[in-house]
Amino acid sequence: MDKLPAMSNDRRRLMLAAAAATLPGWAAAQATATHSTANLRNAKARAARPMTAAEEASAARAVAESIADQTGEPVHPAVGTMPRLKHALRTFDGQEWSARKAAGKLLMVYFWASWCPICKVVSPRLHEFWLRHRTKGLELLALSTEAEVSKALASYQLSGFQWPAGMAASAGLGPTMVARSLPTLMVRSRRGVIVSVDEGDIEVDEFDAYLAHL
Repeated sequence: MDKLPAMSNDRRRLMLAAAAATLPGWAAAQATATHSTANLRNAKARAARPMTAAEEASAARAVAESIADQTGEPVHPAVGTMPRLKHALRTFDGQEWSARKAAGKLLMVYFWASWCPICKVVSPRLHEFWLRHRTKGLELLALSTEAEVSKALASYQLSGFQWPAGMAASAGLGPTMVARSLPTLMVRSRRGVIVSVDEGDIEVDEFDAYLAHL
């Protein structure tokens, strides 16, 4: 698997902005850019009602494309999609993780491997974040990309982590939800939209920005 370079500070700030983005703010920015009174009026109308999944998907893709323009990094194909987790997954602790558990909740899908040095830094941060916010409607699924189940299982058992963890190859995620590098964190909103894909080293304040989707 090819490794993408660690994110720059500029990209971190952009990712924070993307994670906190909601349709009213995005729509207002688009309207202002076109200097159209009609567009501004439409943006206010959209701000007064809940965002639809299609609108959220469009907004997420637009934000990702803006980031790509400024960073030169390609947009991950999962951003703006609405993937469905097709079946239950048997986790390393012998439990069953079902897609129904994440319905209507903020879901983080975290890709990792025991050999990944950045994962060793990011995983404890993310695990602590999940422990603090899981009672608020945050679900997390940690998926190992390793070929050997035994190595992934041994690493999980040594970590002491409590989060649901299993093998990515057994999760039935579909063709777009693939990690291009490690670690990779995909954030799926309550509406089922992948609103952000973060790759590389991730700071705690970036996790906090995702709480805007709770």
